[in-house]
Amino acid sequence: MFLRLMKEPLALLSLAFKSLSTPPSDIYSLIKTGGAKCPKNETSWRERSKIICNNTGNRVYHCIPTIDLNAILEDCFISQSIQPNFCAVYNTYLNKTGFDQEKSCKNSFLERCPNSVYQSDELFKYPLCLEINPDEKCYVAESSCPRIQRINGARDPPSYRVLIVMLISTTMLMI
Repeated sequence: MFLRLMKEPLALLSLAFKSLSTPPSDIYSLIKTGGAKCPKNETSWRERSKIICNNTGNRVYHCIPTIDLNAILEDCFISQSIQPNFCAVYNTYLNKTGFDQEKSCKNSFLERCPNSVYQSDELFKYPLCLEINPDEKCYVAESSCPRIQRINGARDPPSYRVLIVMLISTTMLMI
């Protein structure tokens, strides 16, 4: 699989080290949030799915925040049922999709919070669940979540930490 960076370089670095002991087929892709976004409608989601998850068996396309809300992962995972009032997340500790039982969106962004059981690979139906502030580790729709600071409409330039992750990723591919 190819590695794409999405946000929070330190989290990416820890995931990169964690992936050294993980079989290559289980290493997930990370996308850097420097303007890249998850598809927000079914058509775009299905198109992206064909590119990322062509012939992956029971694993289906996901573009999903991590449980810590510090990055968005894009890869092929086994779909899980998600309970009402929760956003789907990828649990980097358990290495599977699910939801954070301590973080209900019911009181945070009620009007667009999932109100019935859904599959984790259908997160495009709940776009507010895809909008995170990875610096503050919160959903943008939460009133307590600070807005992402942008310079001239773009995210701050990548730091040296992204370079370190890219070097580790390249080294892993060479092994």
